[in-house]
Amino acid sequence: MSAKSSQVDPISLKRGPQNSPRIDVLLATYNGETFLAEQLDSLFVQTWTNFRVLVNDDGSIDDTLNILDRYATEYPGKLLWERNPKRMGPCNNFAALMRRSTADYIAFCDQDDVWRSDKLARCMERLMQVEMQCGSDTPILIYTDMKIASSDGTILSQSHWRRAGVRPEKASFRNLLAQNLVTGCTMIANRALIDLAIPVPVDDVMMHDYWSALIAAAFGVLQPLRDQTVTYRQHRHNVVGAGGGLSWIQRLRRLRSDPELEMWLTAAALQAEAFLKIFGTRLDEADRRALVSMTTLPKESWQRRNINLLRHGIRRTGKLNHLQFLLRL
Repeated sequence: MSAKSSQVDPISLKRGPQNSPRIDVLLATYNGETFLAEQLDSLFVQTWTNFRVLVNDDGSIDDTLNILDRYATEYPGKLLWERNPKRMGPCNNFAALMRRSTADYIAFCDQDDVWRSDKLARCMERLMQVEMQCGSDTPILIYTDMKIASSDGTILSQSHWRRAGVRPEKASFRNLLAQNLVTGCTMIANRALIDLAIPVPVDDVMMHDYWSALIAAAFGVLQPLRDQTVTYRQHRHNVVGAGGGLSWIQRLRRLRSDPELEMWLTAAALQAEAFLKIFGTRLDEADRRALVSMTTLPKESWQRRNINLLRHGIRRTGKLNHLQFLLRL
């Protein structure tokens, strides 16, 4: 039987949860007592009911473990949590969850957001449509837009993509070398992508979602869903905040001195080296050359950086977004 013919018809999923594949929702926690219950509440009202929540706690000393215990009792078999023997950090923690998962599909979950009740259903419907077309052995990643909220839940932006000035539909592997467009809490991926992504070289990658997105763009399907399925909570404890929203004064100051960009370039170069080492022989020549150019970018002059980006087609999506990037270099 071919890969395509073995897929579940997305329309048949509406007949009941018994027909739907299982999703592992991967949740990394650390001192998340303030917002964790609200996030979990939004998971357990999902219209897609065939899922379980795998949790790795990274050494919380607040009430996080009691909250996890309470929900594990209320939803037996639906929430399974473990505590890491030592502190791992968010990227390593999510990478461990990817190794722990046995489901055919995974969705990353942060501890402080709110999911729309049809998030899993909307993303899975699109993913399975792509699998019907391309086969389940194709690495597939579906990701969505999100709303941005303050710590008290006040909506600051109805669209992260619009706020950041990005155009996800234009994204390619070389676009992603210049900017990650995939926010982990909005994405869902199939087993073909997971198997290719693990083990994640956590010492060299910027984040687990960025690594997964690069793999999907290089070897499979990376597809945006223009819908806000998550309310992303922006607060002072975020590990990675939602980009965009800078004032023009802040942007002008960046042109004079931008240590944040220099740190990003160094991290991007390290990630490019890791990707090249693992997947270099599988890439087409144009993508491989672009990847090689990223590994040397931090050491080059402003002029040389711009020449190499132009030569290899490494650019951010959205004209203004890319222009700001070039000026910051």
